[in-house]
Amino acid sequence: MNRTLFIAVICATTLCACSPTSFGAEPEEQLRQFDYSILDVPEGKDAAFYDEYLINALAAVREYTAYANKNNLPTFDLDYKCAAMRLRCDAYKALAPDFNRHESPESELLYALGQAYLGNVEFVEDELDAELDKEGPDQDKAHALREYLELAKLSRLLRAKDVAGLEAHIDAAVDDFIDNEDRRLDFSFYLLIGKLWLLDGAELADAAETHFIKRCLESENDRLRTVGHDFGKKRLLKGLNKEFKLEGVCTDGSELSWDDYRGKPVLIVYIPAVPAESFAEQELGRVLEAYRLYRQSGFEVVGYTARDQETWAEFEKKVSMPWKTVSQELSRQAENEDYLDIEIYYGLVPRMNLFFIGKDGKLVKTSMTAGESFREWLAKEFPKETQAELERILDVPKNESVEFYEKRREELEQARSIMKSMATTSEDAWITEERLSKAFGALNESLWLAREENEKNKQ
Repeated sequence: MNRTLFIAVICATTLCACSPTSFGAEPEEQLRQFDYSILDVPEGKDAAFYDEYLINALAAVREYTAYANKNNLPTFDLDYKCAAMRLRCDAYKALAPDFNRHESPESELLYALGQAYLGNVEFVEDELDAELDKEGPDQDKAHALREYLELAKLSRLLRAKDVAGLEAHIDAAVDDFIDNEDRRLDFSFYLLIGKLWLLDGAELADAAETHFIKRCLESENDRLRTVGHDFGKKRLLKGLNKEFKLEGVCTDGSELSWDDYRGKPVLIVYIPAVPAESFAEQELGRVLEAYRLYRQSGFEVVGYTARDQETWAEFEKKVSMPWKTVSQELSRQAENEDYLDIEIYYGLVPRMNLFFIGKDGKLVKTSMTAGESFREWLAKEFPKETQAELERILDVPKNESVEFYEKRREELEQARSIMKSMATTSEDAWITEERLSKAFGALNESLWLAREENEKNKQ
């Protein structure tokens, strides 16, 4: 397939321009920050300019991508911006004053791409109709023109900032899927979002994805709901190491100010409309223990619930939650506010979810339990406080109850993973194992004596 036809089917998931090939032209120190201005393609140049510009820009992208892959750095934004740059180069070349659209069939197709980029739907429709009316139409060209027609429609919506029109476009695709379930809606929608990214419509692409996930989650169709959850998971992955912000109306009627939490590690606890009660109570108990331990050092917790006010009040009677909790119900009812609905935005499955936000305000990781990853995150955020707590756990006192030692055993098991994650050398690891072995030995001996004492008292 020639380069023009390749552009017809390029989407967000296939970016051969950004393959990890290193040319080694510059020292790595100069490649740590990519200069995104390289991807800002100027308009109004002659056709030859854009051929040379594309070659130079792709060389710079390849060099940085090689460095990023070597150092496990994300290149998601770069990949999409690179694809958008390629599209603009081809479109601007086709629109250049000296470009000869009649030079070859490829030139005619490239010119149609330029018109699609401008949102000239009528021109692309006419070209497609003319090709299909031929006695022996070129099927490859017809396929490319169909892709360009979709691109032209999206470009028109994007240039007009027509969110309602885009949502109607998505609704039609979802309704068509419901009527024809043999279709691959997830793949089709990836192509749609990919084209919006290619057109540099990140904001509109984000709104489109939110509307799509909402339609899927609200559907009674099981396959649609699964697709919605899958897109939410991918969106969460894209959000890692990026700024996270939560606002809304709390269950007590007050408004949550995210500025109050800046500069602090924050755990956001999402509680769905119908969680598994016992599981939620257990996990929230662990969160509460951590909150009490690290609260004075700056640790914050914020809740977000999809429960209505009545069922939330009943749930609060069972579990102590001394922190602010945003109400999805009250936030949706708020006038003149458009609060982020994290359940819809991230397509969350109906079970508890935890969001770990670092001191820099960026999303570090997510989890469905307050388990090992939660404890390790706290240990990194609060090393001094964690070390003090570990010393308390490792010091096993004598003459306590059986219940005390059983609780201490659970704490030691939790401490094991934390201590191993904190060990940075083989010597540290050896010392960790030695201290844990000594603590478990003292625990087992004291637990045995406590049980013996219980037996004597029964007699």
